[in-house]
Amino acid sequence: MSAFDPGKFWPAFEKAGFLLEASTQLPGCTSATTFLVGYKRIDVDPLTGMRSADHEIEYQHEDAPTLAEGCEVLIQHKRGVLDSTVLDPVLYKVRDKPRVKEGSGSAGFFRCAYLTRLTPFRG
Repeated sequence: MSAFDPGKFWPAFEKAGFLLEASTQLPGCTSATTFLVGYKRIDVDPLTGMRSADHEIEYQHEDAPTLAEGCEVLIQHKRGVLDSTVLDPVLYKVRDKPRVKEGSGSAGFFRCAYLTRLTPFRG
């Protein structure tokens, strides 16, 4: 029996439209790189029930090993999973040190990072 490889799911997530293209921007990062992320905006904190505007990405650590607090990340958003219309990219800043995703093994195959939106909303 072979060992579980969480990386085998990433191409399927990409093909299904669940991942977005992101790129690190200098200054703030030691190197510029392009990688795929799972993006979510947390509207309500499940622990407190308070409204929130947290933005979070999940990514394969090997795709962006130098991502750190203070890095700027440009994310190319799409309208939705079923509508792949590309929207204007949005610039974020990594708010805290990226952390190992729970359940991704002792090597920390997946990482998560909270972001602060830098691109103003258009009204």
